[in-house]
Amino acid sequence: MAGSTGLNFNNYESILQSRKEKNSNVDDEQPELDDIEQAQANILEDVAPRRKDIEFQEKKNQLTLGIAVRLISRCIDETISHPLIVLRRQCQVNHRSTGYCLTPFSVLPTLMGIQRHQGFATLWKGFGSTFIVRGLVISTETLITETVPLSIKPNQGLMKFPTHTILKSLSFMIVTPFYATSLLETLKCNFGNGNSNVMNLNCLVSGFNRIIGRNLPRTTRLLPLWKLAIPTVGYHILHYTLTSLIELITIRIYRDSKKSESFESSQPEDDEDTDQPHTMTETFFPELAAHFFGNMVSDIVLYPLETIMHRLLMQGTRTIIDNTDAGVGVVPLDTSYDGVLDCYTSMINEEGTCSLYKGIGAVTVQYICSYAILRSTKYIFQRFSNYFEYRRPRNLHSS
Repeated sequence: MAGSTGLNFNNYESILQSRKEKNSNVDDEQPELDDIEQAQANILEDVAPRRKDIEFQEKKNQLTLGIAVRLISRCIDETISHPLIVLRRQCQVNHRSTGYCLTPFSVLPTLMGIQRHQGFATLWKGFGSTFIVRGLVISTETLITETVPLSIKPNQGLMKFPTHTILKSLSFMIVTPFYATSLLETLKCNFGNGNSNVMNLNCLVSGFNRIIGRNLPRTTRLLPLWKLAIPTVGYHILHYTLTSLIELITIRIYRDSKKSESFESSQPEDDEDTDQPHTMTETFFPELAAHFFGNMVSDIVLYPLETIMHRLLMQGTRTIIDNTDAGVGVVPLDTSYDGVLDCYTSMINEEGTCSLYKGIGAVTVQYICSYAILRSTKYIFQRFSNYFEYRRPRNLHSS
């Protein structure tokens, strides 16, 4: 018994000794753990500035690439749409045509016929003059803003819309003669003269001649500029207002849908990700989609007014246009309208109500092509967004 008791006592002493040694080891390791935590904190402090630099560079790269993709998309859209705009305007001003080109199926044969008999470049006649007119509009707005006290402040909200409308009205009134000559460049037939007028800059000279009254056709059917400015300014202001309204509604619907989706899928621990940068698709695509829908709705709704405006602008210019019925031959323009109301009543009485929508089938084809470009642009944005989203964690981890 004594031997067994001594054995148990010795075991007890050995257990106590081992526990003391473990406690002493823990006390020795505690300073080492503190040193490790301090080192980790120092590393995070060193990494934080570099992490911010990487995030800033990623945002800069996405912004630059997004602007480039958006610009290329708009240029491709303008280039592909221009032949359809040319045909649509020719159908609008052709008062002799029996085919109204109301559907896409009636537009394509005419387009192919003109291209086959006059060459491929004839579909892009007046392409350069359209950009010149847009540049004149922007330059005129800038000049008016600098010279006339029309203050437009960012914090004005809806109060800035009337001021902006006045600015647009003045600029369109000044650019009206140049818009008329640009329209002439896109409409007149170039059959047999070998000049397609793709990048012809004569619209500037012709516009100034129209203002000062030099080298004008000797006819009494040419309307004065003040009669042309009224429908031109009215159409562009209505188009601008309706387009802006549709764009605002489209972007608001898109943002509300995104907020509802994020609210339904959000978790309590996801609050840290609310400040993360948006993807390229969320940043750039809503603006492109809103621009597409805004212009499409405005072009369709205001199409009759655009037809009347183009007929008044071309009256008295002695222009010969392509025959839009067969795509072969030419047709002279010899209308004699007194104004907007006379043009409207004459078209209804002589050509029927559908004459107000001559060439609207070209608008349908135009926006089908634009929608295809829009979808392709969205796919490109999504691919780049996935690429940057894949790179972002790797860059931060490597830092």
